[in-house]
Amino acid sequence: MTSAHAWMGNIQSVIEMATAIGETATAASLKATLAKLTAQFNDEWLHPNATYGNNVQSTFSLPLSLGIVPANVKSQVEDNMVKNVDGGHWPGHITTGIIGGKYLFQALADAGHKDVALKILETTDYPGFGFMFS
Repeated sequence: MTSAHAWMGNIQSVIEMATAIGETATAASLKATLAKLTAQFNDEWLHPNATYGNNVQSTFSLPLSLGIVPANVKSQVEDNMVKNVDGGHWPGHITTGIIGGKYLFQALADAGHKDVALKILETTDYPGFGFMFS
């Protein structure tokens, strides 16, 4: 999933650059490719219960950061992400790696849950950010 995320993110960046310099044919071609990849990504990893992959924090933050979560399930995916972070096995802890963690805080903020993002930062028991800082 992380490789697909990186590839799709790079395509999005090139679309922006191609658009900025007037390469409309290139941008259109890449948009078509991105649409195919988005469909494949969601077919492979999005489950009927509005979770992704193996239901860990990164599997929510990565597709949300790309903006590829289908609109009809986006709020459910966001709610499931918040439940995972705030009520999962490690409540108030980040359980991503470096890649998923880069996008988790923004995904929480975009979902209207800056409070949960702040809770992660303030949690002082292991394995929390607060623990690492204290």
